[in-house]
Amino acid sequence: MFRGISQTFTGTLFGLTQPRISQIFQETVKKMSEVLVPLYIGSQAFQRNDIIHNHSPEWVKVLLPNAVAMIDSTYVYVQKSWNFNNQKKSYCQHKADNLVKIMAIMLLDGKWFDIYGPYFSDGYNNDELIWNTLSDDKVEDYENKDLFAHSQQLHAIFSKNDMFIGDHGFVRCKGKWSLYTPDSICKGETQLSTIKANQTTCITRVRNAIERGFGRLKQWNFIGSVVNTDFIPVIGSIMRTLCAVDNAYFSNLVLDNNDALERAQYTIRNIQLENEVEHMEANTTVWKKANTSDISSIITSYDENDVKQFNGEYSVRIAHAYLGHIQQEWSTYIHRDFPSTGKIKNMISRYKTMDNPKKHTVWWFATAGGTCSHVTAALVALIHWKNNKKIPSFYITAAALFLNVLDCTPYKKSKMKRVSEEYYEASSNTESQTTSISQGTASAEVTDEECTSSEMSDEDSMDSQTTDLQFTSSETSDEDARYKLYTDETK
Repeated sequence: MFRGISQTFTGTLFGLTQPRISQIFQETVKKMSEVLVPLYIGSQAFQRNDIIHNHSPEWVKVLLPNAVAMIDSTYVYVQKSWNFNNQKKSYCQHKADNLVKIMAIMLLDGKWFDIYGPYFSDGYNNDELIWNTLSDDKVEDYENKDLFAHSQQLHAIFSKNDMFIGDHGFVRCKGKWSLYTPDSICKGETQLSTIKANQTTCITRVRNAIERGFGRLKQWNFIGSVVNTDFIPVIGSIMRTLCAVDNAYFSNLVLDNNDALERAQYTIRNIQLENEVEHMEANTTVWKKANTSDISSIITSYDENDVKQFNGEYSVRIAHAYLGHIQQEWSTYIHRDFPSTGKIKNMISRYKTMDNPKKHTVWWFATAGGTCSHVTAALVALIHWKNNKKIPSFYITAAALFLNVLDCTPYKKSKMKRVSEEYYEASSNTESQTTSISQGTASAEVTDEECTSSEMSDEDSMDSQTTDLQFTSSETSDEDARYKLYTDETK
């Protein structure tokens, strides 16, 4: 399963037929489900007191006191079914592919508690509804015996006061247990408030363990690739077996040590602090452009190893990609009254187009670090600027791999520019021709008027002026021109 080798190839290696390999595989999965799985996951392996005292790190209890476990779902891609009803129910519009969903519960130290599913992936089987079926304690609502069995097992372990940690997909869940979920930006707002952002940081800092757990499970090529529909009846048993193997032979995803506890306590002490930097931004006179000496004086106590330790490997990798993203034109500023506070403006986002990119402003403090890749990129850049060194170009190979890939963007832009110029040129020519025709008509009218005025009496002249005014009014659409002509003739 780890290598994803087909049964036909396996049979060739061992000199067995494909049906015999399939039979051995089915027997192995069944035996491991009966012997190995109950020892390492499920209600037989974990009891509530054991979960609270032995599988809940102290630093997590500081951040989220009542939390006992994390919940989330993952996808296993499958082939299309020849049964059209099953094909429609297994098609996920979000992923635009056929798949089944697996709901997982992970304890706070990174051990898998249990796996539920597989579930269909249509609109009736989203994260919210799946969790509601598991957390609802009303027996009469369950028409499916398997759904009730999963729910009954869960209710036997956890009490009503326990809380679970979920992502945005579980915000509207209603059931027996309350949930810690990240806050969302309200309508009309551009970012979270400081307190909400700090609370969301506490949740995501703990919840990232289940995402890393799914990533480690997907290293088994059997579930990391498209699964044959023949294995769907046993895919739940296979997932539970892999989780049992993960608990038994792999290291914990969450470590409990003094450093993590100190950082959690520091976060809780400062969780109610307001963001004073927002008020600093409004006064532009208190900021000055930073030079090398300014950066060297305030950034003296950390290097790239510290950045990697506190921000994580993934954040550092994305930070280096930001440093080489198109042509970054950053501006660095230092606050005059608070020299340890600075900002870097015009960090171009990787998600927007090059024509009109979104630009970020990154703030930093000499006593604080950050896990955001934008902040990490700023810290890495400041290290090189402090030492007056050029920022190295990372991922040169990634850029070189696309050297022979053609890009039609210059052609499209030049084509659009040429069409635009031709349009404006044609418009200006038409306008000039219209103007010359209007001037010729006006001069002809003036000549006729002069001839008529010399031959007519004063009374007839007034009538001709009135007639001429009426003609001009009917032919001219510009109200200002009509008013000017009327005042001139009246005078």
